[in-house]
Amino acid sequence: MHRFSWDFIDCVITIVLLYRYSSMGHTARQNDLASLCTLLDLMEFFDIVKKGHPQTALDILRRLKLVALDLHDLDQRVSGLRQHTDEVRHVMPDVLFTAMKVLYDLFTIARSGPGISSFASADHTQLNALRLQARALITFAGMLPYCMPGDINARLVQMEVLMEA
Repeated sequence: MHRFSWDFIDCVITIVLLYRYSSMGHTARQNDLASLCTLLDLMEFFDIVKKGHPQTALDILRRLKLVALDLHDLDQRVSGLRQHTDEVRHVMPDVLFTAMKVLYDLFTIARSGPGISSFASADHTQLNALRLQARALITFAGMLPYCMPGDINARLVQMEVLMEA
């Protein structure tokens, strides 16, 4: 008996949904349809993270413009999130935690680097950029107009502290 991978099933579901909404018409509200597309993109983000490609995952987050990775984007991202449906807002704790994990993984890779044995010889510009993105992510999480689970906030701060050490 052949078992399909979840990646294949996710791909088929995505293609069927996109085909359905693009060719057969729909009666969905525009923000509901936008949220569906965002959730499909987030599914891709989580799949890429699971496959161990943190830079690609970060690129997807930047493209989505769902979370703030720059302190200058905070207000715009918070107000943009208000435009999404509850279904998108509901997964934000997982998105934020996974985004911070991606930043931490990239930080760890940059700090260790290929053949680099000490922190002093790592690329400080890249490390500082990742720290600033982590700071923006935590500030963004604190600005959200609804309560986040306390353990998520604690884990976000813990990973940022590890990046400062």
